[in-house]
Amino acid sequence: MTVVPGCFARRLRAHWGLEHWARLMLVLISLFLTAQACSGANPKIVKLAIVAPFSGRHRAIGDNVLPAARLAAGEWNSSGGVAGYRIELVAQDDRNDGEGGALQARKMIIDPDVIGVVGHFQRSSILAAASEYQRADMPALAMGALPEALAENGRVLGMTAGEKLVARAMARFIAQSGSGSVALITDDSTSQEESRLIREALAERNISAPEVHIDVTSDRRLAAQRVLAEAPDLALFYGSFIRGAGLLKELRATGSKAAYLGGADHALPDFLLAAGDAVEGAYYVSLAPHHGNTAFAQTYRAKFGVEPTAWASLVYDATNMMLTAVERTVRSHGEPSRAAVAEALAGIRDYVGLSGTISPSDRGNLSEPKVHVYRVSGPRFPGQLVWSGGAS
Repeated sequence: MTVVPGCFARRLRAHWGLEHWARLMLVLISLFLTAQACSGANPKIVKLAIVAPFSGRHRAIGDNVLPAARLAAGEWNSSGGVAGYRIELVAQDDRNDGEGGALQARKMIIDPDVIGVVGHFQRSSILAAASEYQRADMPALAMGALPEALAENGRVLGMTAGEKLVARAMARFIAQSGSGSVALITDDSTSQEESRLIREALAERNISAPEVHIDVTSDRRLAAQRVLAEAPDLALFYGSFIRGAGLLKELRATGSKAAYLGGADHALPDFLLAAGDAVEGAYYVSLAPHHGNTAFAQTYRAKFGVEPTAWASLVYDATNMMLTAVERTVRSHGEPSRAAVAEALAGIRDYVGLSGTISPSDRGNLSEPKVHVYRVSGPRFPGQLVWSGGAS
């Protein structure tokens, strides 16, 4: 860049006047800033959306998984980003319901810098968002058990076992535990499809499963008394951990000795806190193993001061997988696009993550999905891993 000698500059000011000189300076400054931008002073960015409940009764999920995504993105950025692109995370609150899932999906679609989505933990949110992502070629990695209805969806892939496999794995655990009868407790947070799959899986193993349904306005004590009257070996509740904790308290207060098994929504420290002393000996399902002694968990605890859940390790893996797909796309196409990233994501094979060996496909699943059952022993989360396996 040529520097105008001071004497010549003074002559220009005298000849042009102050107004014209100011205009010249603005032009030169603008050219300088443009050159800086072109030289990489303002790096290109890609945005990755993290969709989770950050408010309401399930906010504990969002609070636990967002740090994991930040940890993964930070590791990429500290190494130069993704093929020259800096990663920015966009956290969106779906409140763990269908309306929130659809709303956040539409918001992410209209932002051209958002290249992919990690999240949606609950069935209704996953289903509501899926059609939006499909239309926009938006790649997404869902955290909850993928519904069978999305088996042929090419944009929303699953990080865990699908709903049918989860139901069959739970039935297998129940049968191996020696439970001959189960009280299947449902409420509005349990879909009819989930209930059907669990009933069918239990029936396949000749396990009696009378259903006790709790309406939103129902008295949990009344439901607990109905369970007590059934005298089952095990009470199975696949709904919200908040309601599960209250139900478990009532079961113990009414004198029920039935073992308690909570669904994947219970895999949080908050379940133990909400249930108090009643939680001792309870079981819950986790769609991924907890990683209390890994380098990931140690770094997570040191940076954020809390215990990472299995959800956190899933989000860490999913963030890394999505960014790996972005990197492959930039290397092959020169720049990322949603459709190209989706294809690269589905083409990943045998990605070794915290959650196991992961191979997404057009059916979206882990290559060898498993369900993990933990038993609460003492007040410390996550409890003791007592069973891990698939449908057979």
